[in-house]
Amino acid sequence: MLWLLLCLLPPVGGSRIVAPDVTYKERHSHEEVVVTTRPHIFNCRSPNMEDFSCWWHPLDNLTDGQQVTYVLTYSMDKGPKHECPDYVTAGPDSCHFDSSHTSIWKIYCLNVTAVTAHGNYTSQEHCLDVAEIGEDWLYRACLL
Repeated sequence: MLWLLLCLLPPVGGSRIVAPDVTYKERHSHEEVVVTTRPHIFNCRSPNMEDFSCWWHPLDNLTDGQQVTYVLTYSMDKGPKHECPDYVTAGPDSCHFDSSHTSIWKIYCLNVTAVTAHGNYTSQEHCLDVAEIGEDWLYRACLL
């Protein structure tokens, strides 16, 4: 029964995750605007369980002209920290792990740090298993 429910869900949810380090501002049109005070890893996806990408929300509270550099670090199964192998392939504010940097059934824990002249701002740790973020496992299960 659970498989049936999962197959009926849309592939991308419409819910919003609210991080504890956000500030809300009201616009004149009464739209809610979220201003992040540190980066936030909001999505990780693997199209084939051989590689995966993660995306983050950048800082919103920068002054005009303030330079910022983002550094994503990760560890596997509480091992040593490594830096993101590829900041380009998945687009802006992302990190891509190709098959030589991906191991299934291992827990990856990631942080992204915004480095500015005024200080560093680090996201909360985001841990995942590549098997849990794969897109094709659900598709294959729905075909059964």
